[in-house]
Amino acid sequence: MCSSDLSAGDIAVMAGAFKKAIEAGREGYLAGLGRVRESGGEASDPLTGFLRD
Repeated sequence: MCSSDLSAGDIAVMAGAFKKAIEAGREGYLAGLGRVRESGGEASDPLTGFLRD
């Protein structure tokens, strides 16, 4: 399928969504990386605490 065969239902709304995605990516880049633990990461799950209590 060629990309010329595809289009957004509302081009203006799609353009706004792309603009917001680019701005969010830039803000994330400028914010920098989060804290990195020396001991490594730990997987999380919404039920982890619930099941251990």
